[in-house]
Amino acid sequence: NIKTIGDAVSCSQKLGNIETLKEEPKVTLESLDTHSTIELDIKALHEKYLTAFAKFAELINDISKSIKPIFNDKISELKIYIREHPNMVDYNLSSNNIGSEGAIALAPDIKQLKSLIILRIASNNIGSEGAIALAPDIKQLKSLIILRIASNNIGSE
Repeated sequence: NIKTIGDAVSCSQKLGNIETLKEEPKVTLESLDTHSTIELDIKALHEKYLTAFAKFAELINDISKSIKPIFNDKISELKIYIREHPNMVDYNLSSNNIGSEGAIALAPDIKQLKSLIILRIASNNIGSEGAIALAPDIKQLKSLIILRIASNNIGSE
């Protein structure tokens, strides 16, 4: 059960335990003068590739499942921080990789920061969806003077 980034790293290290295919296909040459028989054990080799790929896919699935709880914990921590510091004037969320889901989740909390003068939310990959979710809540921040929102893959919207 993966609950932390360390667990995810440990799981990814298991990739080194996947059976590698070092065997060469079997080739037998008989009587080069009259006829040659080349027997390739392709079926067995193919099965080993499929087995290794299935193990790899299973590990990737485990890792991707583990990222969601870690992400949710990070967003929860940011939400708690906002609630505990409602009078902050400069909030730097830059480079936290919160994504659009994180921006959507944080939007209602950010509007509670009535004293906020500077909001830095650059380099978080919030995308257009996250920016659209944040816009109405940021608009309610009457004291806000500086908004840093660059490098978020927002596009032309």
